[in-house]
Parts: sequence; C-alpha cells; structure tokens
Amino acid sequence: MGSAAQVLAKLDQIESEMRRVGFWDDSLAEEQIRAQAVSYAEARGMSPIGSMSFEHWLQAVFIPNARNAAHSDTLPTSSQVSVMAMREYDCHSHVPEAEALLTLLSEFDELITASKRPERPPCAPLKIDTSQPTSKPWWKFR
Repeated sequence: MGSAAQVLAKLDQIESEMRRVGFWDDSLAEEQIRAQAVSYAEARGMSPIGSMSFEHWLQAVFIPNARNAAHSDTLPTSSQVSVMAMREYDCHSHVPEAEALLTLLSEFDELITASKRPERPPCAPLKIDTSQPTSKPWWKFR
C-alpha cells in the first residue's frame, strides 16, 4: 500500500529525473505560470494541460498538486499521469531521455492506485467432503 511518504519520495525522484534530463526549468515562475494556465483554461472551460508544455505542466501543476494532496491526505483513487507522458513521449515520436521519467510516472500511478485499493479479506479455504464417494465426475453435478 502506498503511503504519503512513499508518494512524496516518488515525486522527489520525478523532479530529480526531470532535472537530470533537462526537462526542469529553474527560470519558470511556477506560481505565475500556474495562475496563467488556470485562468486560460477556466476562460475556455478546459484543462490547464493544453495551455503549456507537458514538462511545465508536470513542474508547475502536477507535482505541486500531488505534494499538497499527499501532505493533506487527499490523494485521488487513481492516477494516469504515465499515460499522459506516454502520449507525449512515445506515441508521436520516441524520446529516449524520457524513458526513466516514464517509468517513474508509472510507479507513481501504481502507488496512488495501491494506496486507495481496498484490502480484501482473506478467502476461506475450500472444503471438499471426500468421505462420500461419488460416481459422477465433478463437471456433471447439478
């Protein structure tokens, strides 16, 4: 089960990988671009992701929102950020430097899903009565 600490650690790994491959923009005024993107999107009734590059969206919207959700214990029940990344980096043209980032985002999705997956009670063992011999094969019983 993914805990908030595991989610935060995975987000740190995602940020580190983005920095390593040059996808992180230190000059990006995150608050400013985030506000502009949200304003742009709200005015058009759409998601902010279409108003900026995927890398800027990860940096200015996704990572801060995910960190806030982990700190406030309001993580969603599922995540598909790796699907978005795959569309960005793998569908139209393969981006080799994004492979590790794709893996990390997929691991993030799994952590989120695992953290909200209900735990199943253990199954009761199947009891078969072997004291009564049968003349019919098991598949012919009604």
